[in-house]
Amino acid sequence: AAGGDFSGRATALLERALAVDPDDQKSVALMGAARYRAGDLPQAHRYLSQLLASLPPDSGEAGQIRAIVDQIAAELGMPSSGTPSAAPSPSAAAPSGPAAPGAAPAVGTAPAPASQATLRGTVDIAPALAERLPSNATLFVIARAAQGPRVPVAVLRVPAARLPVDFKLDDGNAMDPSRPLSSVGEIAVEARISASGDAMRRPGDLYGEPVSVAKGSDGIAILIDRVVEP
Repeated sequence: AAGGDFSGRATALLERALAVDPDDQKSVALMGAARYRAGDLPQAHRYLSQLLASLPPDSGEAGQIRAIVDQIAAELGMPSSGTPSAAPSPSAAAPSGPAAPGAAPAVGTAPAPASQATLRGTVDIAPALAERLPSNATLFVIARAAQGPRVPVAVLRVPAARLPVDFKLDDGNAMDPSRPLSSVGEIAVEARISASGDAMRRPGDLYGEPVSVAKGSDGIAILIDRVVEP
């Protein structure tokens, strides 16, 4: 979806595409990403599990999707996919076939080796905001290309109660297998806390300013010290 916005017309177009062809891989993948970003984990798990079942089990793309499905399952308290996750392939391509309506084109540089694309760092919260942290809030650590579409190339979702959090982002955290972390150049990493668990930015959310880094960066430090204004 343009600019990473899966709400409104873009989601309606995806629903229409799936009504015509419920097994279209690209539409299923994008709907899974849309449901995840909307905080609808059960539906995200459903669509991405459907996508996983349609992929060759030993493919790099299946490894990426399996890691995401298992991550969502863990958050829902469900059993994992039951198959060991293969190392995500940086060259994993989008499912074949026509792109779903509203799909953003894959852009960026040639993929780097997965080991060189990993980002590591820490997210902490300013003491003045820590007391405002709801007990069931969710922390999102999001990586985007510093230039181009704002569609996330990697997302990590963990309970905010664990702050400070040490994080690692790699191709296994990709929301769109056709555009993993290793496929982009300079990266902007940001962190946001949602009281509702909604992946969409809302007034009242707590956040830290994005940090621009290169692929393979370690020691990234993000401080959540701001509030999203209405």
